[in-house]
Amino acid sequence: MRLLAGRGGGPQRGQVSICGFRRPDALKRFKRVTMMGALLRHSLAWQVWESLGVKFQPSSLIRIDQPVTWLGPRKLKIFWLTSAGWSKRLRNRSGGIVKVLESIRRAAVIDMNAPVAVVVNKDDGAEDRPDLVRRIFERAVILPHRVEGQNRFRDLNQLIHVAALNPYGADIEFLESMLGIDARDQRIARAGHSVYQSLMRLSLRNPAGTHDVTLVLPDRDVAHWMVQWFEPASQVEIVGIEGDLAHKSRGRPPAGTRAMTNAERQRRWWLRHHRGP
Repeated sequence: MRLLAGRGGGPQRGQVSICGFRRPDALKRFKRVTMMGALLRHSLAWQVWESLGVKFQPSSLIRIDQPVTWLGPRKLKIFWLTSAGWSKRLRNRSGGIVKVLESIRRAAVIDMNAPVAVVVNKDDGAEDRPDLVRRIFERAVILPHRVEGQNRFRDLNQLIHVAALNPYGADIEFLESMLGIDARDQRIARAGHSVYQSLMRLSLRNPAGTHDVTLVLPDRDVAHWMVQWFEPASQVEIVGIEGDLAHKSRGRPPAGTRAMTNAERQRRWWLRHHRGP
């Protein structure tokens, strides 16, 4: 209580983290529940509910004829900056968003004569605050983080997605220890979905489009994860570009300890939920 109220003696140390998620129990009273969403199978909601015992089955009522996007004559060019998981800390250690964008510009993978969609963290810019980004890319169009259902960016063929969408460490550790969903899978679920949604607001929404599309993002894992959603695969190029990004520091675990495997995390979760009183 002293931590929240700011009263009492002694240093106000520590942190309160409240982690939660929507449980599937509320849907028990329904005979049938149909869930729809882009890349639902790879979403964090799917991973959490599956860990809680939900068994997903393909719908017999609604069929999806084309689970991937057909590129036609176009090429999708994906450029990544780092093999480390992207985060605000890595952004700051690299000199901030301006330094990151300058590094992308020097790589000469963006057509400076054409507009480019850019997704950054809210502290780096927004639709009504594009000045910081436009110092580097004068024709930048700032996309909101939630772009689902929007069609006003269909004339754009370039995207730079450098928003760090990882939650607080406590959230990641909570899902790891309680449900066995490791940090990498969580990162792919959050960042991958955001990048995919932003990319699909561009000219790729037009099945008859002919312009090549360029995507620049920091995270190599997310770049390779994106390939599976586009065909023909031979028309998707992935290239790592030299960037002036800092290397992610890896903290040393305490002596005598090691990270748990996924199987061990799953076992811990099972014991917590199946042991008798």
